[in-house]
Amino acid sequence: SLQRLILHMWQSGQRLQDIVDMEWSQYKQIQGNGFFTFNQKKIEKEMTVYVSSTLQNALKMWSNENDIHFLEPTNNPKLIHTSHTGVPWTTDNAQKRLRFARKQVENHPAILEMNKKIPGFDIHNYTFHGLRHSAISNLVEAHSTPEEVQAFSGHQSKRMVEHYSREKNTREMSLRAVKKAEQYVNGRESK
Repeated sequence: SLQRLILHMWQSGQRLQDIVDMEWSQYKQIQGNGFFTFNQKKIEKEMTVYVSSTLQNALKMWSNENDIHFLEPTNNPKLIHTSHTGVPWTTDNAQKRLRFARKQVENHPAILEMNKKIPGFDIHNYTFHGLRHSAISNLVEAHSTPEEVQAFSGHQSKRMVEHYSREKNTREMSLRAVKKAEQYVNGRESK
């Protein structure tokens, strides 16, 4: 479903093409930690990427569901993500459905439910690339090292990772500047 695809993108930070092609056989768990091992298509490199507990719980739930779509001949039961009719997603199809959902959000119960359940999530603000960007930015905000971000995202150059760090640093500097100005103004007023 689109909701599953959005959650996977938002939690994993991987590229849409890699996610729509992910198979259940690529997902493993060791000592309670879930991870995917897959070939990232853009860089043609094998990646091992651990998943958040939120995504891990969702994957467990999805794998246990007795979904009618598994009986449909158009469905590929090896794939993690298929449309609600059981057809494998393509990147074009997924992007069209997301654009449609963003326009029709008031009539799309699954998206409305996601907006309610996930703090800070608003479908109006996201594209699939934006979901990837958010996941990577969250790593930077959590003070992950550039090497950790690179291992997670698959970026080959540290320069791309630095792009996310610069955004964080700009926000932090802006906040510090506002706090300093407030202290200055409040200090002047108290004299």
